[in-house]
This record gives sequence, structure tokens and C-alpha cells, in this order.
Amino acid sequence: MTANAIDLCQVSDVKAWLNITQVDATNDGMIQRLITGASDFIEQYLSRDIVVTTYTAERYNGPGGSTLMLANWPIVSVSAITVTDQSANVLGTYGASACWFDDRTVYLNNGEVFTRGKGNVSVTYQAGYASIPFGLQQACIELVAHRYRERDRIGLASKGMAGETTAYVVADMPKSTRAYLDQFKNVVPA
Repeated sequence: MTANAIDLCQVSDVKAWLNITQVDATNDGMIQRLITGASDFIEQYLSRDIVVTTYTAERYNGPGGSTLMLANWPIVSVSAITVTDQSANVLGTYGASACWFDDRTVYLNNGEVFTRGKGNVSVTYQAGYASIPFGLQQACIELVAHRYRERDRIGLASKGMAGETTAYVVADMPKSTRAYLDQFKNVVPA
């Protein structure tokens, strides 16, 4: 199995974390599958794409001011903004030179505004990470390692042997992984 565009880490990263030194195509293929699955799980958990993605004509409610918070972040570029009135008449079409942005918000220049309305603003932009942040890479590595070790004890919460009991983590992910991920979670205001 080959790497996928959404993969947040590499087979070599996971093998180093697990201290696996031998080359084994079958094992490497399984680790690669786990990486792609864990990366997809992480994107679903975070409610966002991680790698740079283009969002075309995404619709927003016009807030009536010169600022608009976009759903996906960090914003990399903004190529087009269209603002309409309630009758769908175009009030303004703006390109990259008519605005500026930070990680999460687009700002119109020269006193222009996102006219108040429902779904009357359309934005085409790119957002995501060109280089995966270390915290997300580490979270993926740890989640894959957790799943890799778990494969020999699926459904087992604890095991007793010679008067000693070993308990296993029975959760969708370890607490340390959740702590890494919560820093990047897309939280929608109520």
C-alpha cells in the first residue's frame, strides 16, 4: 500500500516510535494502512482538512462589516469573493488584491463590506498546512502505535497471569493523543 495525500506521518516515523528496525513489506503495508486510517480518523475528529485544500465558492452569511471568519484554517490564499443582495444581484466581486487575511479571517480593503444577508457571500480560497505541524504528526504516530499494539488484544480490557493483572487502554485514543489533537480542533461557536 502506498502513502495517501492525507497521511499525517510516515511508516519510518511509526517504526522508529515502536523501535522496529527490520524491513518487512507485510508489516510496513499494515502500518501504512493504519497511518491512512488514523489520518482520516484525526481529520474527522478535528472536523477539518489538515493539508492545503482549495474551497470553491463556499457560502457564508454576510455579517454587515468588513471582516468574515472562514470555516477552514489556516488560510493560505483568497482568490475570489462575491457579495450579493437578497435578490442575488451582485454587489461586489473582489479578487486577492481587494482583501487581506490572517489565519482565520478575511478583511475587505477600502471600506468595502460583506453586506448583511443569509448565504450572500461566496469565497474561493485555500486553507490548511503545507507542512504538517509536529503535534499532529506525533498524535498520528501515537494513534498508529496504539492501534498496532492493540491488534493482538482486540476486545481485551485486561489479562491475568501468575497472580498479576495487566490492564489495557480501552478508548478510541490515548489521552496524550487527544491532548495533541484538541489544540487543532475546529470548534464552531454556538
